Amino acid sequence: MLVSLVVSGCGAEKELEYKKKNWESERTLLLDGEAYFKVKKGSIFTVQTKNGSVTVLGTQFTVTSDDGIFEAKCFEGKVRVTKGNLSEILTKGKGVRLVDNTLEKWEFVSITPSWTQAESSFTNAPLPRVIRALEKQFEVTIN
Repeated sequence: MLVSLVVSGCGAEKELEYKKKNWESERTLLLDGEAYFKVKKGSIFTVQTKNGSVTVLGTQFTVTSDDGIFEAKCFEGKVRVTKGNLSEILTKGKGVRLVDNTLEKWEFVSITPSWTQAESSFTNAPLPRVIRALEKQFEVTIN
């Protein structure tokens, strides 16, 4: 059985799916959109998107996968970000973004995603990514 959960907040839509039947043996979530995860230590699983995947062990992180952009930020602990033969391990305060198969890395100091406090912040983000995020958050069209 595939369980699907659609979460919306701040105008942004996300879809999260997992197989309930074999969750204990195959801990994979399918994500379309953006989500923030707070994971208890010892809880290994993978967030799979059409643009890449993130494997986790007890941490706090975000994953964004939208229109060819794949981004992950680690707020606590450690995660492995993978797309094809590209792989990067992130620790607290590190982020990566894959745009057109180009890997960008940066550091940040926030302790939670800004959108969890109804704010938006971007670090060296491509302008189309910023525009799409603002359109979703505020349910507007920017020309």
